[in-house]
Amino acid sequence: YMAHLGGLLTGALLMALALRAGWLRRPPEAAAADDGFAARLAEAERLTAELKLERALPAWRAAARLRPDNAQVLRAWFNLAKAQPAGEDFHASARRILRLSAGDRDTLALQHATYLSYLDKARPAVRLRPRELQRLLPRFVRLGELADAERLFTALRVMAPQQPGLADTLGLLVTGLQHAGRPERAAHWRRELAAMQACAAPAPAKAPGG
Repeated sequence: YMAHLGGLLTGALLMALALRAGWLRRPPEAAAADDGFAARLAEAERLTAELKLERALPAWRAAARLRPDNAQVLRAWFNLAKAQPAGEDFHASARRILRLSAGDRDTLALQHATYLSYLDKARPAVRLRPRELQRLLPRFVRLGELADAERLFTALRVMAPQQPGLADTLGLLVTGLQHAGRPERAAHWRRELAAMQACAAPAPAKAPGG
């Protein structure tokens, strides 16, 4: 037992000396443990509280760069950037929120509220690609915001009628409306889906000599 204990202590001492001398590098997670996020966040919160908004905006941007999936940081950045709806920060923060991997209801609600605010305020126009809109639609359906899901699909169909997977996206909307007890709206979009599928179906081949 004493031999094992002595070996353990000797190994720990040698590892400490090797790290201190630079012979070995710390694991990446240990090196990244203090990446400056806490300091950036504190600075952003302080500048916002002091109403130094011009300096707070880049501070929130820097914090978001370090934690791109932190919904609370992104929300604060977006809310501050609303004052300049033509600014790059407003567009960038909105798109970052809308790209979050939505799993919980709070994130879905944040994305829905952000989308509506961005749609209303963005200048000169929104900067959302068809694929980004397409990803949002099933999230709105999950949240129960079916009217906005319908409006989003209408905009998507006008913007990119040839968008891959558009029929599948419409199918999700139809299913959501049906489950929500809105058979008339579901029937309306089911007819649209049938028309889309008919247009996409290949023409029957002609018989030889026909």
